[in-house]
Amino acid sequence: MLIKGESRLPNIRGSILLIQLGDIGDVVLSLPVLVALKRHFAECDIWMCVREKARGLLEHIPEIEGAISVDAAPRPTMRALDHHLQWILNLWRRRFALVLDLRTGSRGTVIACLSGAPFRIGRLDHGRQGMRKWGFTHLVQPDPDREKGQYAVKHHLNILAAVGVPPAEERPTIRILREKEAEIRAFLTKEGISQERPLVAVSPFSLWRYKEWKADGWIRLMADLVKNRGVSVVVTGSPEERERAQTLVGGMSKGIFNLAGKTRIQMLPALFKACRLYIGVDSGSLHVASAVGTPTVALFGPSSTVTWAPRGIRHLIVSKDMSCIPCRKKGCGDCGISRCLEELTISEVLKVVNRHFEHEKGIDSVEQDGSDRNRDI
Repeated sequence: MLIKGESRLPNIRGSILLIQLGDIGDVVLSLPVLVALKRHFAECDIWMCVREKARGLLEHIPEIEGAISVDAAPRPTMRALDHHLQWILNLWRRRFALVLDLRTGSRGTVIACLSGAPFRIGRLDHGRQGMRKWGFTHLVQPDPDREKGQYAVKHHLNILAAVGVPPAEERPTIRILREKEAEIRAFLTKEGISQERPLVAVSPFSLWRYKEWKADGWIRLMADLVKNRGVSVVVTGSPEERERAQTLVGGMSKGIFNLAGKTRIQMLPALFKACRLYIGVDSGSLHVASAVGTPTVALFGPSSTVTWAPRGIRHLIVSKDMSCIPCRKKGCGDCGISRCLEELTISEVLKVVNRHFEHEKGIDSVEQDGSDRNRDI
């Protein structure tokens, strides 16, 4: 519901800034907003303001004219002041005509105001109503109960709908540039990973430990994939997670590779595109994999699959059959440990993974049958 501003935007001329200061997954789930804006304001250049760690991902997004990143200011204080002033000047010089902030934090409000844009759209935050009401020309207050039953992408599109911008397809899409495909092939060769065997990406880590599965489960799962499915497994993660990834990979048989910390964010879409399957927890890389069209198997605990799970029949979910799911808490009673993931068994995970392979086998058979008939014609 629009609680401030006109329900129809005027004919915007100039540049548009979309602010998304969430994590990598949040940026991916915002991509349909870019598509909708570009369709509705076809003559406008669209920029995106993200955290520095997500900036490389935007190289794959053709709707974006450019990116503005927010990062930590250098120290000492005078250098930090100069850093902020230069950042503000660069923002202001863009002369944005419209700014849309998808989150509710104070940084997004300040950036929207500093941009000087005559039209500024945001969500209402119950905790910072005064600042939001002052900082935006248009404020949208969606129904929280209704949004509990909606995909996170829909949450963003609700803001556009309130100001008369038609929605786009709700599935985020990332297109892989040819040079990125060539780059990832060269990278895999350098790492000694044969591309003759199917690749499966495994992403065991999350920014939040309460979303993670037990280490022993991952070790047994990867061993089963290599032995019974004839695939190579690549474990992905951040540089900070490389040591943890090595504890999973170390001592295992050939065919399992630790790529944690070796792949820049710019490389992840092409890496996941090169894989036949992605298996991971509720994290940003899950959304990157699904956005490039790679089938996924996602392990969910306390998070809502309605809100956060990728859409489509090639994206499968593993979760424990417990009445408290989804509790949306940071572990049981917010203790940091999720019993629903701790008690998830290897057999429960393999059951869903095997269902994926059987489904893909059926698709391959149909495609092969079609190609054979085409050769006979």
